[in-house]
Amino acid sequence: MSRNRKRKPAWVKKLLAEQLNTQPNQKWTPISILRAMPYSKYLKTPYWKRRRAAALKRVRYRCTKCGTGTTPLHVHHLTYCRLGCERNIDLVVLCENCHNEIHENEPSRSRRGVRLASQRDALAAGAC
Repeated sequence: MSRNRKRKPAWVKKLLAEQLNTQPNQKWTPISILRAMPYSKYLKTPYWKRRRAAALKRVRYRCTKCGTGTTPLHVHHLTYCRLGCERNIDLVVLCENCHNEIHENEPSRSRRGVRLASQRDALAAGAC
């Protein structure tokens, strides 16, 4: 009897192989790999590109704050605790101006530091 298992996409197999070569004793899953990689690399993965495209389509390619659709659009994470398995409510589409406004009002910490701190706090609280 054959099982109906989903095949892992090639990019997931490649990431798993890379992580197993660098840290063979660690149990790696696709989500743990996405969470462990640098944020800039994560934004280039096929997974993120699909999530981003779905978020843009869901709001009809318009900024959810001001409604413009003529400037470059950014998909902003409201929380980083579910990085690699974001929910629709974790993402908001913003134009470049609105996105810059949000980041200007943030405390002056690096995004990676914010992501790691918020992810660690959320995991500790059982929110993720």
